[in-house]
This record gives sequence, structure tokens and C-alpha cells, in this order.
Amino acid sequence: MSKEEPNGVEYEEAAVTVVDPSENSPMTIGGKPAPITITDYISGKEVRATPEEVDAVQVFARRLVDELGNP
Repeated sequence: MSKEEPNGVEYEEAAVTVVDPSENSPMTIGGKPAPITITDYISGKEVRATPEEVDAVQVFARRLVDELGNP
């Protein structure tokens, strides 16, 4: 789902699904829950999905690229 900012630029909303990890789940590493990651907008690498990363870093990175054309 996308939403439009006041400046007319559209952004897609991201959703994170949390799954109850079990021994047979791909969401576990050695029986412990694996960290939830998201794809960094600029580098394309997987980064931890901390609240700061999701709500601030990625939002500003997307705006820098989309609005100012920075790589």
C-alpha cells in the first residue's frame, strides 16, 4: 500500500510480520529466534529492523534518494 506525502511524493508502507519461532521454523538460529531484518534502501543489504532503523533511518534514506536524487 502506498501513501502520498504533502509534497506529492508517494511512499510504500512497510509491514513486518512476526512469527512464533520454533525449532522447525526458518526464523530460528540454533533454536533461538533469528533477528528480524529489513533491506536497506540505499545499500540493498540486510540490516536489523530496530525501531530507529525502520522509523527514522530508512525514511530519511528514501527521502534523500527520491527527493534529492542522492545515491
